[in-house]
Amino acid sequence: MLSWLGKKLISHNMAKTREGDIAPTLKMDSEDVKFRFPGDSSWGGEFNGKAELEPWLRRFADVGIQIYPDEGVLKGFPWRQTVCARGYDYLESPEGERVYEKL
Repeated sequence: MLSWLGKKLISHNMAKTREGDIAPTLKMDSEDVKFRFPGDSSWGGEFNGKAELEPWLRRFADVGIQIYPDEGVLKGFPWRQTVCARGYDYLESPEGERVYEKL
C-alpha cells in the first residue's frame, strides 16, 4: 500500500516538474534531504539538503527533461519517510528529435 502511494506521490511531483514547477518536490523534501542521481554526466551526483538540491531541480525543469517513474517505494512514518524512485527520462530538441534518453 505504501509503495503504491509512494508511486502516486512521485508521479504527481514528476508531472509538476515536467511542467516546470519544482515546488511540490521541494515542499515534500526535508531540510536534510539526501538525493542521488546516478551517472557520470553533469546531472549525476549526490545532493545533501534543499540548498544543494534546489538548483539541480531548477536546472532539470528549465532544460525541459521529461521524467517518468517506473517504480516507487515509500517507507516510514509521514514525518520521517524514505522515498525511492526508478524511472526513465528523455529530452527532445525543439524540432522533436530525441537528443537524450535514459531508460
